[in-house]
Amino acid sequence: MGLKDKAYKSIQRDVNKVVSQWLHHAHTVSKQPAGAVERAKHQLIELRPEFVNKYEDAWPLDDLISRRLAYTAREIKKGISKPQDPAFHDNVKSLPAQSILGAL
Repeated sequence: MGLKDKAYKSIQRDVNKVVSQWLHHAHTVSKQPAGAVERAKHQLIELRPEFVNKYEDAWPLDDLISRRLAYTAREIKKGISKPQDPAFHDNVKSLPAQSILGAL
């Protein structure tokens, strides 16, 4: 992406927070409820609109979300706790019921 270390770490903090708020840490991208990853990406675009202008389809955000979920899922499988943000459960409730059931 060509970002300096400080800028990358700032973006990564935003990604970690949004992922924790909207996506289940124990599951990779393919196991998330339908629409949840797109909703998380939309939240990140609101925080970081420069990604829309600089990158086609804001693709780095997809990569960062995927890598974060791969990391959290792997750590949980090892027995290392990766707590969700307190807003996670309320956010999941706002998703359509069929989206949640489809991910189980």
